Amino acid sequence: MKNKNTFFASATAALAAASSLGLMPAASAADIYMNPNAAITKQWQKNSATYGKPLAKEVCVTGAGCAQQFENAVITWSRNTGVKVLSGAERAQAYVDAGGVKTLGALESDAWNNSFCGPSVTTFNGSNSSRWLLVVDEGKASVGSKIDLNSDAGKKWLAERAQTKQCFDAVAETPTPTQTDSVVTPAPEMIIDGVDWTHSMTNRGQQSRWLVREGKTYVIATDDETNILPSATAYEVPWMGVASNATELWQNPSPSVEFTAGSNNQFAIIGYPVADAVWDGDTAVQEFKYGTVSWTQGKEPTVRLNVEGTQRLIDLETYFPDIKLEKKDDRFYVAERQYGYENKGFSEYYVFDTQSGNMAHLSHAMYENYMASPEKFGAIDSSFTNPNNSYHSASFKLNDSQSISMVDAGTSAFYTVFYTVETTTTAADGTQHTETSGKHMASTWVPQDPATVDWSQAYYEPRQGALVYTDELSVLIVKANADGTAPAEGAPVYRSHLLGAQKSLQTIGTWTQYAEWANGYWGGEATDATALGLPIADPVLTNKDGVSYETQQFEGGTITWRMLSEDYANVDQATITLNEIGQARLGQ
Repeated sequence: MKNKNTFFASATAALAAASSLGLMPAASAADIYMNPNAAITKQWQKNSATYGKPLAKEVCVTGAGCAQQFENAVITWSRNTGVKVLSGAERAQAYVDAGGVKTLGALESDAWNNSFCGPSVTTFNGSNSSRWLLVVDEGKASVGSKIDLNSDAGKKWLAERAQTKQCFDAVAETPTPTQTDSVVTPAPEMIIDGVDWTHSMTNRGQQSRWLVREGKTYVIATDDETNILPSATAYEVPWMGVASNATELWQNPSPSVEFTAGSNNQFAIIGYPVADAVWDGDTAVQEFKYGTVSWTQGKEPTVRLNVEGTQRLIDLETYFPDIKLEKKDDRFYVAERQYGYENKGFSEYYVFDTQSGNMAHLSHAMYENYMASPEKFGAIDSSFTNPNNSYHSASFKLNDSQSISMVDAGTSAFYTVFYTVETTTTAADGTQHTETSGKHMASTWVPQDPATVDWSQAYYEPRQGALVYTDELSVLIVKANADGTAPAEGAPVYRSHLLGAQKSLQTIGTWTQYAEWANGYWGGEATDATALGLPIADPVLTNKDGVSYETQQFEGGTITWRMLSEDYANVDQATITLNEIGQARLGQ
């Protein structure tokens, strides 16, 4: 039986994060509640001895993300960046003092040595699309100084820094007197093929250094500490410095990248070149550590990740270290991600297609349909996933004139995968016309019979005294016996689509109505969802003005839920109406 643990961590250090900075007000040295389902808690558990005890509760700001300060680190999470850690007590305090998650948003990585500003981090605030560079340690700029790279001032600094060689908040250095005729001899390891790399620019994220000579940019491989590898070769990268967007992404890598075929964002993770560019006319193709770059003069280059690059993309997009691509056959590499808890949960898949060089992020139903007959759909082109509502879509290239789009709305009552076929024809005058066929049903989910459930694989929710078994995006709920190891004798089993859909979101760090039902709110206090108790009937589907609603009776009241439909609206929370039993439970 899988018993849920509720995590509390004792804070013995001074607590100093003010709410105006985006973290909770200073708490006492009493126990600090840590949400067991939060991504930050899960990251802290992996290395709690290093991170230290929490100094404040986790705080979430809509759109910006979540953050929690510890004795020796600050850990943040957002849908754009995933879970990231800024190590070091002083550096974590610099993040808090600069405004925390409320101002800066979530970290994009740990600190790295910015060539112009010294030890720094970048953050992204999705609430206003600001992207900050924050100085977190002494060096070339003042600790705590920051600039929004998406602002006019930030863009001006980015454009001029190669010439000024200074940070946006440079600290003047006292020059050291030297003899005018003195000559500094470079270290032998910095001389590569007769070229001095002493003053080259470092790029820790790409494990490389780069240098401009006679108008051309050269890149060489380094270790994680930016030391040039003993056997490394410097290669010219013809598009770097010419194609501005790709150059900026490569030179200032951000882990916040998208699952989009050929996306220029993927230049942030391609690493260093491993061969010279091969020219064919005005087009150059060059192999990098994590993919292949194609560039036609006068245009922006495109990138096609290899298997290792695709794995790196998955690692940066998620915080689950066990999601690893494995070779399925001569064409596909597949990694499975299971939502929820370690039972029959809801799975989705990352599929890398070597035929197209692209990856798709597919729901379970989409994966089953596509892998059963990939020739029916064609090569993977791109995909999109909305973590808010389990919506998945993917596009496939059947041939030069036909493409197929597949959509899974991610609902339990309408758990159906649809696909459309687009056919493009070219007229004699060169104009193109695209025709789209109607929706075709690919598959329909069949609910599991409660009588066949293995309750030893269910999840015990002690606050509700219930066993919960995941069946795709719904859950089966039954009253548990005294020790929570099996259903109570004669207890009925009821299905809940609402709690199932809300539960599927818990692994991305959100606090949903399922979490409230199972745990109460952040501090454990009861909410309307907690007061509902156990369901006493199966849900009933109704329709009003063309919109589908589901109602369900619980011990403590009734829920009404606007369900997902084929227009793929976002997951709504249910409206809860408590009865006398539920009202009485609110104070418990």
